[in-house]
Amino acid sequence: MKTLYRATFFYFVGSILTRFSGFILLPLYTNILTTAEYGSYALLMALYAILSVLYQAGLFQGFTKFFYDEGSEQKRIFSTTLNTVLIFGLLFALVLSLFNKQVTGLLNFNEQISPFVLILFWLIFFDTIAYFGLHFLRTRQLARPAVFYAVFTAIFNLLLNILFLVVLKMNILGILLAQGLSNLLLL
Repeated sequence: MKTLYRATFFYFVGSILTRFSGFILLPLYTNILTTAEYGSYALLMALYAILSVLYQAGLFQGFTKFFYDEGSEQKRIFSTTLNTVLIFGLLFALVLSLFNKQVTGLLNFNEQISPFVLILFWLIFFDTIAYFGLHFLRTRQLARPAVFYAVFTAIFNLLLNILFLVVLKMNILGILLAQGLSNLLLL
């Protein structure tokens, strides 16, 4: 029971800290981006939310269920899930990249957002892999390292956003680049 309380406390603190970085980023985005750029960014994040579910394909929940089944080969389940996430995500990102113009046209996005959509396809691929690492730590009931990595990544993302948006004035590209570099660090 003591372990449960400790893990709950770590996840609670970690959740507050990671969400606080998002709370700081919102005024940064709205003050630096134009209304049109912020609208494009919001569309990208809506697409990101939908595609993330497709990239993960419920594999993480299945991983957790089968990882602790009696008599399960945990290493095999881990490697099979990771390989499936890698192969499926890579194929999904490749297909979406090949049909980037058609996808952006289907979604009625303007031409200026098309390169960002292409970046987003690959960003979600790397996000999914990085998230699998955190999910693995949570599955192994390693709350402290899972929260540490999540908070460290959120702080790194915040700092990169400030660098790319305020100093280098990269706008939407800077936001996506900060997210991508943060998740590469998490990997």
